[in-house]
Amino acid sequence: MQSLSLLGHLEMDWNARSWSAAPPVLTLLPFAGARALLTGSRTRALVRLLEEEALEDVSIDAITARYQQESAPDAFFIGCSDDRDIERLASVLGIAYEFCVSDRLSQLLPDLDSYLAGAPESPPPRGFGIERFEAAVMRWVAVDDDQEAGLYRYDVYGRPQFRFRDSDRLKAVDMSVGIYAELRRRDSVCLEYADGETTGILSVPVNAPLPVLHARAAALCSGTNAGARQRMVALAVYQRATRRRAANRHVS
Repeated sequence: MQSLSLLGHLEMDWNARSWSAAPPVLTLLPFAGARALLTGSRTRALVRLLEEEALEDVSIDAITARYQQESAPDAFFIGCSDDRDIERLASVLGIAYEFCVSDRLSQLLPDLDSYLAGAPESPPPRGFGIERFEAAVMRWVAVDDDQEAGLYRYDVYGRPQFRFRDSDRLKAVDMSVGIYAELRRRDSVCLEYADGETTGILSVPVNAPLPVLHARAAALCSGTNAGARQRMVALAVYQRATRRRAANRHVS
């Protein structure tokens, strides 16, 4: 479910325990010429129209390609000689067109202070097991209480709850926001970026996932599910992340 959400196929509300399929969209990949990604819901009828009918339109010069991947649906790419053909193709298919979703998201992403400013102060649940996130080892460790500054996880019924304590305040936060707040408090840097001429690779520890919007902006740079590799900690790798987007996504 998480992969479906990050790739723009589903919209999820964990608090309300609800989800919905996102509308289909053709969007350009960043710095990839006239190459686009089909994201959102993909019915058989839509795929058949794309593969069998729309591409027969001689006014649109386009090819399609599928990329199989683990733990996520096949990525569906479209290549054209001109990005205006992508927009015309979306019109033929009767779906939305967005110039570059990842670029737009990267310009609108909130920073960590904005997340924390909007987090409500909330007393922690009592009578449940408590764990604290240890930034040095990227692990949760059982503790007796939550009186020290840091990020805490409470093993309540259903989904765990999280509180970030900064001085005397306890704020209810999402896990990913709390993790990066704690990493910043500890002056710990965990993101890695390998540069290239036009693209690069942003590496994120599996135990410190990016906030949802940041992760979606990263994933939609390539349209593929994050790969995994092993170092001192496992890393989720987002390809095609440009230097500017990596800087914008740094939640510090």
